[in-house]
Amino acid sequence: MTLRHKIKLIFCRFIWWLRITEEAKKHYDTLQNYKYLLDLYEEKKKEFLKEHKKKTDSIETIQLKAQVELLARILDIKQ
Repeated sequence: MTLRHKIKLIFCRFIWWLRITEEAKKHYDTLQNYKYLLDLYEEKKKEFLKEHKKKTDSIETIQLKAQVELLARILDIKQ
């Protein structure tokens, strides 16, 4: 193998490594966003259940229900 081929091989491996690290960063960011939305969903659901016990027909209950349903749809959670 000539020096030229070795340089090309090293360059290709470097480019491959950069591509993998960029994809890994994207997947990590996506996972963090999903975890945040899941925590928000759980928090809103708790608030909704507390408010639903107090008053079933209040405006806050209806708003919280809509937020919980929207987050469930975004996260693809079956209710």
